[in-house]
Amino acid sequence: MQYTFYDLVGQTLGEPVYKLIGAKCRDRVEFTYESPPMPIKATAAEAEKAAKMGFRVYKQSTEREHRSRNQTSNYEGVWA
Repeated sequence: MQYTFYDLVGQTLGEPVYKLIGAKCRDRVEFTYESPPMPIKATAAEAEKAAKMGFRVYKQSTEREHRSRNQTSNYEGVWA
């Protein structure tokens, strides 16, 4: 909620949010390519695919993380 306020003020003033809350920390944010658990050969192929798409960071989620995300996605739209 707090950052929503900063965003609205920044838009009104025509200034980026970082100028309202402090100094700029970095020029860009690196995104991570993440895949579900899979066999080694499939993981290697997936990492290669990610590299070709320009990703420099690849993460394979654990079985626990994967199950948790799948359970969460089952609830999408329930509160909408």
